[in-house]
Formats: sequence, C-alpha cells, structure tokens
Amino acid sequence: MDQNLVITADEASRITQQFQVAAQAIYKSQSSWDQAIRPHLSAEDYQRVVASAAQSQINSSESIASLLEDMSQKILNLPVVDVELAFRPSQSLLDDLVNWFSQSGPGPCRLRFRTDYRLLGGLIIGYQGKILDYSLASRLKKI
Repeated sequence: MDQNLVITADEASRITQQFQVAAQAIYKSQSSWDQAIRPHLSAEDYQRVVASAAQSQINSSESIASLLEDMSQKILNLPVVDVELAFRPSQSLLDDLVNWFSQSGPGPCRLRFRTDYRLLGGLIIGYQGKILDYSLASRLKKI
C-alpha cells in the first residue's frame, strides 16, 4: 500500500468492495489468480496488488486472497479526516484536496466529506479531536 495514501472515504469503500469481489473470484475461477482478479479491479488497483504480491514474494491463490484482505484492512484502518464544505465539491475540487492532503496533510488518511450550507463558504477540518474552522460563518460571527 502506498506510503502517502490519501483517498476519499467513498474511494476507500469502492476499493475495498472491489478487493472483496476479486478475492471471491480467485476461488471461483479456473484461471490463474491474476487473470481472475483483473476484471474486478481498476488498472491502478490491479497494479498495486501485483506489485504488493511481488514485493511479498507470494503467488498462491490463497495468499493473494489474504493479501487482498490485508490491503482492504489497511485502507479501512487509515485515520479519518473530516472535511466539511459549504457546497457539494466537484470531482476537480476533490482531486485537488486529495493532492493537497497528500503533500501537506497528516500522512496517509481517508478524507470524509460532508456538506453544510450553513458554513456559507470555506471549510472545517476535523482530525484526531482537533477542529480547524476556516468557514465564512465563523468569521462573520466574530464581527
């Protein structure tokens, strides 16, 4: 798994579901494990699994299924950063925020986005019990 992995909570859910389906496909398929999992994973996730398998020097179907479970657990165990925005973010903004957190954030994490129109603008970030309020609503209350 990537050392600087920052993904959205939705993406984490999608990936772990795909890993689960891929692991089940290993046992149902007559093909090799890599052929069995390929249709169930994105190209990027498939490459992650193949690279991780090579790094761990594993090649049996049972070991790959276990690897997929381990990778899922690592994703689900990433710390969560809550990000509240005053509007529903576009995919472009989500990508920008993931990139920013990858470079400047607390390290590997899952970003959980929420929309709260009462913020009026800006955002609120919550991480490990700390809240950083950069919302317009909080600024207006100070006036």
